[in-house]
Amino acid sequence: APLLSPNDSIVRLVAAGMNFSLAITNNNLPYIWGKNCVLNPDYKNHDNGDENNDSAAALIQNLRSKPVLDSAYPRYIPGLPSNLQIVKVACGSHHAAMLLEDGSVWAVGVATDRPIPLWGEAVEILER
Repeated sequence: APLLSPNDSIVRLVAAGMNFSLAITNNNLPYIWGKNCVLNPDYKNHDNGDENNDSAAALIQNLRSKPVLDSAYPRYIPGLPSNLQIVKVACGSHHAAMLLEDGSVWAVGVATDRPIPLWGEAVEILER
């Protein structure tokens, strides 16, 4: 995550979902924090061809874990084009959307067509 300058301490846009918040700084950096908004690095998606550590004990441990974790502090969201301003933000119950100045929409969060939430980086969901 980028180091915060004094200008990054100024929040330009903010929105809240059911259990998380999204903020955009004056320098156009997106941050998210709250419940279930950070990917769990220890979670293995065995339904998606991840064959690492397939022992019975590992599979049972994985069933007890969840694909996402909580974050008590703002976490930087990578993946957005750095040359475009974020002009509006909105949050649903389990996802956040960002409208960029070129009219494209980028999002993070739960997608109905994927077993693992898209919290690792923003993805373009509506091209301009």
